[in-house]
Amino acid sequence: MRKIFNFLRSKFFLYSLMIILQFALIAIFVYIFNESSVYFYYSTLVVAVITVIYIVNTNMIPEYKIAWITPILILPIFGVPLYFMLGKKRFGKRKAKEYDKAHQDIKNFLIQDEVVINKIKNEDRFFSQVADYVYNICNTKISYGDYIEYFKVGEEYFSSLVKNLKEAKEYIFLEYFILKEGYMWDSILEILKQKVKEGVEIRFLYDDVGSMFDIKENYYKELSNMGIKTLAFSPYRPLIDVQMNNRNHRKICVIDGKVAFTGGINIADEYINKVERFGHWKDTGVLIKGKGVYNYILTFIQIWNMQAQNNDKIVEFSKYFDNIEDYNDVNFSSAYSVFFSDTPKDDENLMENIFLKIIDNAKSYVYINTPYLIIDSILFNSLVKAAKSGVDVRIAIPGTPDKKTIFMLTKAFAHELVKEKVKIYSYNKGFLHAKSFVSDDMYSIVGTANLDYRSLYLHFECGTLIKDEKLANELKEDYLDTLNDCQELSCEILKANVFVRIARALLRMFAPLL
Repeated sequence: MRKIFNFLRSKFFLYSLMIILQFALIAIFVYIFNESSVYFYYSTLVVAVITVIYIVNTNMIPEYKIAWITPILILPIFGVPLYFMLGKKRFGKRKAKEYDKAHQDIKNFLIQDEVVINKIKNEDRFFSQVADYVYNICNTKISYGDYIEYFKVGEEYFSSLVKNLKEAKEYIFLEYFILKEGYMWDSILEILKQKVKEGVEIRFLYDDVGSMFDIKENYYKELSNMGIKTLAFSPYRPLIDVQMNNRNHRKICVIDGKVAFTGGINIADEYINKVERFGHWKDTGVLIKGKGVYNYILTFIQIWNMQAQNNDKIVEFSKYFDNIEDYNDVNFSSAYSVFFSDTPKDDENLMENIFLKIIDNAKSYVYINTPYLIIDSILFNSLVKAAKSGVDVRIAIPGTPDKKTIFMLTKAFAHELVKEKVKIYSYNKGFLHAKSFVSDDMYSIVGTANLDYRSLYLHFECGTLIKDEKLANELKEDYLDTLNDCQELSCEILKANVFVRIARALLRMFAPLL
């Protein structure tokens, strides 16, 4: 009863109730006018047709268009206002202006290393083109010679993160989608409080919706009072607001400009298997040391400044780059890396386009980990084309679902891909949350994006593309080892009864809106 009472008085419930009431009032208003005026009814039909024509002529993917056109044509008096309230998935003007200003502020730091550019052009034209594409879209630079460490499970990531946090001398930047109280956060928080006493500057950005059920309301205030400068990204508000759909799904930690972490791991005990949730939790991450850390700093400060409301919270870029100079003449390895960050601000689907480049370039194999498999026709056809061209295409997905509806959709797409010679594997030990690509013993991606519409179109995401034979072989070995705990899914296994097939078909129609 106490849990129910706490839920009923929570910000999520009260704000959600207010949003539902807003929808209800709009629906009642539209219904009354529709019933009392034939002119209003026909006007609505005209507006619906114009809206459909507008949607057809936008740059949205076909699946997203269909997901909106269907309710607009079936029930125009509700579909039209709903689209104008929620259908435009990009930023509002104010948020876009804040992001553009933050982006403009970093331009003085966006000079490519011509020596590295010319070197990679001579060695690998494909990787050079991807690096140019990333630089033109999000302005992060190609890096050469970084030390890169791969973590096969969250426990390894956490152990290294704790060690490096304890060694911090100047500043710590943390950016995570989920923050949950428990052993993992308690351990990190104790370190952060000690570092505050030592004079280390700490900035922490967590997603308000992603963390809503796992921490106290307005927890950022409590952390700020401890000396940890904290912001909650895009706080949940009791208003119909399309921006609530654009969450910060990134996971980044930067320490002293010397070390950066990223991957699929959030700050919650299930990610390091301290608690069991959906069985064994398989996740991955990477540590970067060297000149590539530069890109992580820029990306963090950019989104911090976009979110900061008060001038005293705005960060000056220049003060955080002194330590990067220490690595100017140091090469830890022969690896090239490109850190990329995607936003819902524009129509450039950067994350998906990089995935497509890796798949289309694959000659021998491409192995993929993803917790969700809900993809558009472009990505679907790219995977199928690669498989039918003799490329060994494998995708590992969870065996135990965290969201049953999404899992049903994942199995629907898996079924279609298996029919087309793509190999799908189910991680039977539990929940596979890793988001990674490895291809041809050379190219790797470790990041935060799932293969679903939310990650590819609606969320802030990031990832690191790496050209390095040693790292690629580590990811490949880990992938093949993980397959020992997987079951290969056949059409027979994925086959469903008529009712499930109907449910899958309906869900697929509206998949971009889920």
